[in-house]
Amino acid sequence: MVKVSIIVPVYNVEKFLPRCLDSLVNQTLEDIEIICVNDGSSDNSLNILNEYAQKDSRIKVITQENKKKGAARNNGLKIARGEYIGFVDSHDYVDLDFFEKLYNTSKKNNCDIACATIVRKREKSSKYRVYYNSEKIYTKLDEKIKICDVPNCCYVWNKLYKKDLISNKFFPSNTFFEDVLWLPNIIKEAKEIITVADTQYYYVVRDISIVKKLGDKQKQNDAYNSKKYILEYFKDNNLQLQPKYEHISKRTYFFYQIPILKIKEYRNIETFLLFGTIPIFQKKIVNNAFLIFNTAAFGDVLLCNVLVQNIKLLYPTSKIIFIVDKQWQDVAKYQKDVDEVVIYDKYGKHRGFLGFLKFINSFPYKNAVASFITYKNERNYILSKLLGCRKISYRTKKWDLNTSIQYQHASLLQKIGNFDIQNIPMKYELPMNIANTLHENVLKKNKLNIVICPISKVITKNMPLEYVFNIINKLNTQDYNIILTGIGAKAEKYAKELIKSKCCFTNLVGKTSILELAYLLKNCDCLVSVDTGTMHLGYSIGTKTICIFFETNTKKLWGPDEQIYSNVRVLQNPREVDVLNIVREVCNVE
Repeated sequence: MVKVSIIVPVYNVEKFLPRCLDSLVNQTLEDIEIICVNDGSSDNSLNILNEYAQKDSRIKVITQENKKKGAARNNGLKIARGEYIGFVDSHDYVDLDFFEKLYNTSKKNNCDIACATIVRKREKSSKYRVYYNSEKIYTKLDEKIKICDVPNCCYVWNKLYKKDLISNKFFPSNTFFEDVLWLPNIIKEAKEIITVADTQYYYVVRDISIVKKLGDKQKQNDAYNSKKYILEYFKDNNLQLQPKYEHISKRTYFFYQIPILKIKEYRNIETFLLFGTIPIFQKKIVNNAFLIFNTAAFGDVLLCNVLVQNIKLLYPTSKIIFIVDKQWQDVAKYQKDVDEVVIYDKYGKHRGFLGFLKFINSFPYKNAVASFITYKNERNYILSKLLGCRKISYRTKKWDLNTSIQYQHASLLQKIGNFDIQNIPMKYELPMNIANTLHENVLKKNKLNIVICPISKVITKNMPLEYVFNIINKLNTQDYNIILTGIGAKAEKYAKELIKSKCCFTNLVGKTSILELAYLLKNCDCLVSVDTGTMHLGYSIGTKTICIFFETNTKKLWGPDEQIYSNVRVLQNPREVDVLNIVREVCNVE
């Protein structure tokens, strides 16, 4: 593993690129890789990259169609091998000791992010944009936001990040101001941020800078979305925002460079200003919600999270509303990026035609941007129509047996626009207040805690009884703490048969809620599961998970991708000894 990966998006910068690359190849920290992503340049930039790559093996050149910096950085992230990752824009440059100082300071103090001074360079002048004169660590969110000068300076490139912090945190694609949509949450997740003195990043202001030309509709929309996101971020995290940032310029209409009409937004009200200054009239803002309908089972509700995260990447200021069956509300509620859960109680108060009408009348998010129906369901389609969804995306054919359900759910986005789908790991964010005495008594501090879920809804997928008996007995010889989980009458009968066979384990079959199961999985050392819902919960919460499949098709459809989830091992028809060896391996036991 190299010490630092430096990712450089490149687009039509032939005039500035040599200075940028010279500042990188001559870094005093030599153990680096320089990943240059050519974003469809039409000038001589690619030839310059190739010339430098021939002279220095640390330079890697990737070429992509023009999809803007976010997509370019994502492609760099996917192949980055560094212990730490930094970003440099191709028209900028850095001091020759820049990455050595940031790396050594961050490494010495075990910090997630190191920040350096920014110097804004114009053709005839220079000015400090951000200045740090000392080495200091910050841990509180308000302090971290302030020292990074967000939202005034939402820049990703004067910083060095631990790879573990950002390796799966992709930038929004095909958008401007991607820094603003990416950085605040990274700052929030970082445990410690340190400032570094006496080294500088030089931000070169060009007359033709992409983000300075805001005449077209997309750039104005992207500017609006980024500012809207900052407003929501500060509000959600109880942070103080300067008054000048509370008003958002949504769009300006020009006539020969004269601003004829400007639309400004403040607290969900749009104000129309003639010549940018004279108020004409006001109106309330249209709903910015996306609806996801999935009233199926436990595991499948969780598999929607890849879709949820992709929507948030594309529409960072949106509100994602998950409509779910009552018994699975906690599965939806704690998924990453889900803003609100609405229960469709199909067996209770929303049962039948009158219940259907009751749901429509009480639903608070009418006229949503789009509705995603993960299974073709006439009721949910009619609901989407009657709720006034502007676009409806639903499955029109059977499953593709060679593509995972996670990705197939996410691909519903492509029915409403030509979007790139990111294969993002699912993430279930467990609340902190659900620990109970049941699990405190079950989990053993001085033993390896192994949770086994041998029962699935489909009987042909269950682990054979003798098979589980042998696994548990052999694990017991290692003095592991074995815990059995599962739900339903079949699972309870299965557990009783194991108990009759004098198999030694703690029986939690039918005794846990979704949140209690999540807490158990979060705090165990390893999960072995044949049930897809349980395994999805396990690896999405960060648990080392061994996923067992006895049918090829179910593995392809419902199994996780081991390239995306580093904490997962997927086994097809394994022998008992294979399971035992892999338990030892993932738990780092001899």
